[in-house]
Amino acid sequence: AINTFSPVKAEPKATKIIDDWGAATEFNFVLTAGTNTAAGDIATPMPDGAVTDEETGAVSVTATATKACSTVSFGEIEFVKEGVYNYTIKEIDDGVGGITYDPNTHKVVIEVKKDGDNKLSAVVKYDGEEAEAISITNSLESKIASIQATKEINDWGTATEFNFVLTAGTNTAA
Repeated sequence: AINTFSPVKAEPKATKIIDDWGAATEFNFVLTAGTNTAAGDIATPMPDGAVTDEETGAVSVTATATKACSTVSFGEIEFVKEGVYNYTIKEIDDGVGGITYDPNTHKVVIEVKKDGDNKLSAVVKYDGEEAEAISITNSLESKIASIQATKEINDWGTATEFNFVLTAGTNTAA
């Protein structure tokens, strides 16, 4: 007899942590399928919306974090067999000035087991730790500006000094 199970779902997530978003309006992450230990040589399942890279064959899906929603889901993944399913999450460097992006590739392992009632359950671990989401931290590089002024004049006459006033203009920082 072949054991068939009711599918179980898991939902990988990423949380963006940054103190100052600067000019950034969003951060993008990619979940990529890896190997699995499920019987029957099945492909590692992915959420709806996943695409296959024609050159590399990698199957991935993208999620976008914003200021309003810093924790994002890659979508639910349905599992029908026991096994260990491997994925990676990587942040996309969108090149926003001053932002230090996370260069690390984070490991996501979803372990699907059957319980005593012959039902499947799934546990998601990020970089070896069980959590609701992987936390990906960025920083904004502060910039300090130096302003200098030089007075050029043909005849100083009786003047011994000149004073300058620096006034703030419009702030366009996000």
